[in-house]
Amino acid sequence: MTRQFGRPRPVSGNGQDPYGPCDHVLENSGEQRRQFVCRAATNGKRVSTIAMTKLAESSARRARTGDNARDALLAATAEIAHSQGLAAITIQAVIDRARITRGCLFHHFPTKEALIDEMVVAQFGKLDDAIALLTSERTLPGFPFTGAYIGLIFGMAGTSARTAWDIVMGASPSDRMIRHKLHRWISRQQIAHGERSDDTSAALARFAADGAGMRHAGEDARSPLLARLHRQLVETLLKDHPAAA
Repeated sequence: MTRQFGRPRPVSGNGQDPYGPCDHVLENSGEQRRQFVCRAATNGKRVSTIAMTKLAESSARRARTGDNARDALLAATAEIAHSQGLAAITIQAVIDRARITRGCLFHHFPTKEALIDEMVVAQFGKLDDAIALLTSERTLPGFPFTGAYIGLIFGMAGTSARTAWDIVMGASPSDRMIRHKLHRWISRQQIAHGERSDDTSAALARFAADGAGMRHAGEDARSPLLARLHRQLVETLLKDHPAAA
């Protein structure tokens, strides 16, 4: 067994330390802690665990290139927007989450604003896909767009679409450009699916779904309460337009 401190080090079948030749060093700095100093993969140099970790992170960052890096940056930006809001998006927060260098980020996006804009465009793309999916299932024949819009809020198109809606809806009250894009997106969808923009019943149903979605954000869309709310919204809309039933 290899020299050890505390728990035994694992040993491979041939009796070699699978982590490479290591010395185990105990430091005193106010409190005792174990630090491994490894020579593996460092040309025989003794380097601390911290340095080894930085080496591994650097390699992982270099491995992210091209579309892979771009997608990782957009995904990290969306995750921050979803969990903390647009105000929490900073260059440092994005590269830390994506594990990508600052230079790589600016290679793909000249500014933070360009990164956020493209992330928002990607979210609208997910909403487009969700509406296309749900309208093909004819969730509400007389109101194909409104029925699909309500459905995606209540999780009928999956978590990715619902997350996209959360990001857009969460940002729209404080961001004028995103609010404008959301209004244009709704108008475009209404035209594409033959719904009248002046139908107040459909608009009220969407507003009610918006409120329910924001009030119950993060809850399981399959819960009895949300299922009942979804059903009641649809029934109310059909009651105002019996011909659509």
